[in-house]
Amino acid sequence: HMTKRGDPASAADLLEKASELAASDRDLLLSLCDAYSASGRGKKAIEALQKIVESYGGRRSKELATIHHRLAKAFIAEGDKPQALDELDVAFKIDPGSVPVLKDLGLLSLDLAEMGDEKSAKAHIDRAQKTFRALLLQRLDQDSPISKGEVFFYLGEISHRQGDKKKAVQMLERALDNDKDFVPAQELMARLRS
Repeated sequence: HMTKRGDPASAADLLEKASELAASDRDLLLSLCDAYSASGRGKKAIEALQKIVESYGGRRSKELATIHHRLAKAFIAEGDKPQALDELDVAFKIDPGSVPVLKDLGLLSLDLAEMGDEKSAKAHIDRAQKTFRALLLQRLDQDSPISKGEVFFYLGEISHRQGDKKKAVQMLERALDNDKDFVPAQELMARLRS
């Protein structure tokens, strides 16, 4: 239903029945989650992922970090950013070197910095800065979900938000050293130099 007919709703219905018969089959639950997501049933996708987390019985593994990361994305899709942040925190604690988790944690922290009061905004900006700095310590290649140029751009944006124009320019220069055609860095640099 999912691949040949492009009908994720029917696939979800069948996978739901199958998961009732094999409740501990994680691969089946992941397929069910994908079908729910593709058919616009985000809350059901979250429930399927939470069943997978429960199936680990409190044990930690890098595979579980991936599930928490997927949960975070599902919560973001549902508009629940605080819950998404909690899931990314769990994923980070399990696998602190995961580039995809660090990227999404940094981006969500930046996003949350624009909401709420000044104190929480500062905490989220500081968190984003630490997260993007941690990304600089990871091996980022062309298959990574974020480039070194993008990391430097976000660090430049953070410095700009913190009112440190000199540091922002330095970070943007490094972003452009890594990718001279990176338009967001060019645009922010032009604004800072005008």
